[in-house]
Amino acid sequence: MSDVAGSFYIGMIIDGDSAQGNIRSTKPLVQMYQKDTGKCVPDWSVAANQPIIYPVMRSGNENVIKSIVSGSEKWYYNNTLITFNASGLATAPAAVAGKMQTTTYNNGSVNVPALKIVGNLASASNMDADTIRMDGEIEASGHNLGYTSEIPLAISEFSNSAYYGFLYPSDGGIIDSDTATVKVTQELYKGGSLVPQSNYSLKWYKMPSTTAWSTANSVSLVADDIDSKLSVRAEFIISGEVVAIAIGEVSDETDPLFLAVNFSGPTFLTSSGATSEVTATYKVKKTGTGEEVTGFTFKTTFTKADGTAFTPANAPTTTGCKLTYTDVKGAGVILPAMYKELNLKSYGKETDSSINL
Repeated sequence: MSDVAGSFYIGMIIDGDSAQGNIRSTKPLVQMYQKDTGKCVPDWSVAANQPIIYPVMRSGNENVIKSIVSGSEKWYYNNTLITFNASGLATAPAAVAGKMQTTTYNNGSVNVPALKIVGNLASASNMDADTIRMDGEIEASGHNLGYTSEIPLAISEFSNSAYYGFLYPSDGGIIDSDTATVKVTQELYKGGSLVPQSNYSLKWYKMPSTTAWSTANSVSLVADDIDSKLSVRAEFIISGEVVAIAIGEVSDETDPLFLAVNFSGPTFLTSSGATSEVTATYKVKKTGTGEEVTGFTFKTTFTKADGTAFTPANAPTTTGCKLTYTDVKGAGVILPAMYKELNLKSYGKETDSSINL
């Protein structure tokens, strides 16, 4: 491939290597609650609706997905450690007792420890956004490399007149030697009810492009469609009006080159102090060996989740960029269960990069 892309996340660096990646969910971590009826949508007490949260962690030097060191994993709900009984069912904190359970999941490359939500979290007393965090270790470069990754869980009151769209990538959204094709399916809800497919149409976009790529009910992606990593945006349309937008991510682990990113600062930003900005510098490396491929320069553009461009306070350089809390807030996009993601595409020896917020 002549194009190189990647995402950046913070990790612990040892001897030039780091654990990089994130935790993901098999279903959108969004639950809505109707006060009048006490109804939750989706109903996570129903097995078919239950999300599984799982890690996809790599060695930064190799860009190879790694297994999690057995027993190193710890799960947190709103920064409180979750405890489990012998059956793997959560016992504390009280808000998740009996509603979360440990399990194992294949993330598209390896089996990893995972967390399944088996009960409804939204209630009259819990209408705020929550977070789920995983701490653990991978073995790489002769060391156990620690990582921590957090994913938001959006809880809100729903309106019977509002639309909500969801995307579901198959196989963990990962193309590798075992998975040649990832299929992305979708659902649209109005209030608490599933909208029949015949009642709406779709437009699919390969971000950051604003040109529709498909209008099918679902899309399938192969390695040639992806430059290491791709964000897919779907618009749900009724009577010519976009009523909902959803975004999913697909990764290609077969690319011979990948983007390695070094950080100075956190990737979860706060409004002030040392955690209010992050600087990223880019390198292109060979998958598997981690050998740096020199000669690349980087041109960066910035795109919101809706496809429109924006300009951060600090101009990007030919080797990286800086983002601040004000930049992210000013992007004006709030999406549940989404990552702040850096995608880079190279043409020859110049890389044209885009950041989606």
